[in-house]
Amino acid sequence: MTASGKSAPASRAGTSSVQSGPVYGELVAVNHSPTVNKPWAYSVKVTNAAGRPLSGTVAIEFTFGGEVVGHDTPPVHPVRNGLWHDTLEFPAQSEGEPLSVQAVVHTSAGSITLDWPITVVK
Repeated sequence: MTASGKSAPASRAGTSSVQSGPVYGELVAVNHSPTVNKPWAYSVKVTNAAGRPLSGTVAIEFTFGGEVVGHDTPPVHPVRNGLWHDTLEFPAQSEGEPLSVQAVVHTSAGSITLDWPITVVK
């Protein structure tokens, strides 16, 4: 079952959240301006409506103009006890481009997509 929700406005501090039916998710990062070839940390948290952690998977995608232009390697990661944390590094060719990091979360309770707009800097 796939449910879609609307993202809450992302704050400058670094949280994007979505609630769709029984699934609530957050994508948290340090900023919207990762630096070329430097680790950029982010976390995904997913719970049910009661706040209990959900397990499942998260696929990390990169979008440009709403179209998927790339995936993390590997593209799908396990979400255990409601959490996934990792770092990404962006290549020089991504500098200055208006991209988004999308976390597509699938659980037994449903699915959500979290969107995090970025512009890579030098």
